[in-house]
Amino acid sequence: MMIEKCFKRARQLITLSACFVCSILYNASYGQSLSQSTLRPMRDILEIAYQRAPERIDANGRRAVIQTKYQQFQDIFSGPSSAKLGQREGSRSGPNQASETEWVLSAPLWHLRQRHEGIQLTEFEQSVAQQWELLTRLQLLKAIRDLHRNLLLAEAELEISRANA
Repeated sequence: MMIEKCFKRARQLITLSACFVCSILYNASYGQSLSQSTLRPMRDILEIAYQRAPERIDANGRRAVIQTKYQQFQDIFSGPSSAKLGQREGSRSGPNQASETEWVLSAPLWHLRQRHEGIQLTEFEQSVAQQWELLTRLQLLKAIRDLHRNLLLAEAELEISRANA
């Protein structure tokens, strides 16, 4: 479990580093430093990092499952309904041969309050999933800001060392 969290965090940092390297290369190709450049807004960088994050795939899967459950509870019946028609003829001999026609309708119903409680549960699960997505985005934003701050500090140290040399 702990190893999985470490791998997940490492993938996040690699994704964020790749986003910043791309932005640095983009700015370096135009001869600008980080402090002089017009970097993409943090919102754009955050969106790029989130699109590449493995947590987004997990969030999309959770959202699809919750949406399916919500649609299931929205239905009137708890399962698929069916109708069957059957006809049997007896084997009695004589003028009055017996025959039967059978109609079977099947419509599974919800238990009392089960449908309403299921809808409430899926709405709660949707809000929890949205909060997890927000938390993931905030963690990514913190990591992006830390990387940005470290890059600015490294650039400042480089300029100071060049000035002293």
